[in-house]
Amino acid sequence: NLSQSTKGGWISMLEHYFVAAWVPNPEETNQLYSMVANNLGVIGAQAPQASIAVGESKTFGATFYAGPKDQESLGQIAHGLDLTVDYGMLWFISQPLFWLLQAIHSFVGNWGVAIIAITVLIKGLLFPLTKVQYESMAKMRNLKPKIDELQARYKDDRQKMGPAMMELYRKEKVNPMGGCLPMLIQLPIFLALYWVFVESVELRQAPFMLWITDMSVQDPYYVLPVLYG
Repeated sequence: NLSQSTKGGWISMLEHYFVAAWVPNPEETNQLYSMVANNLGVIGAQAPQASIAVGESKTFGATFYAGPKDQESLGQIAHGLDLTVDYGMLWFISQPLFWLLQAIHSFVGNWGVAIIAITVLIKGLLFPLTKVQYESMAKMRNLKPKIDELQARYKDDRQKMGPAMMELYRKEKVNPMGGCLPMLIQLPIFLALYWVFVESVELRQAPFMLWITDMSVQDPYYVLPVLYG
């Protein structure tokens, strides 16, 4: 039920790696709408009504694009049209990561190698957080016998157990949230990177090596999932 007036604007229909977009005159106030006609979904843009006098001529212009979701090309056609490459809420992280992936690919010339390189690079940059996370988890494992002892001692007195636990953490200099916080920081970055891989048309039909001839489809022989496991 789209019904919106906007200066310029554009409308589009998406398919995974492709987009069809109609971009009306950016200097006019256009009415963007959607409707259902004969069981078909329709989305459109209506330009302002124009009057042409007898003997007068007038030219109307608009841009139609149908093709791959190439961000650079789409961004030049209309403001925000590159956002049809839908990275979701984390687009502001995904876009720099996509730029970095392209930069690496310009050096290595292989999208599979570029994916490996950007993953290793990001893991390297996030290593201090990973180190803190694993150190915290190790300290918590070492504390488990003492925690079990406190739980057994105060199993019938929850009010005393809480302060006793906090005192134990303070004495041993352990943050019980230390293993979670670094993960919460890293998770959006890797989720954004995942959407870069999912949405990038550059990976479509891009070969990697040996039997992997299309980076956008699953490994037909499941070799990579087995190796990953």
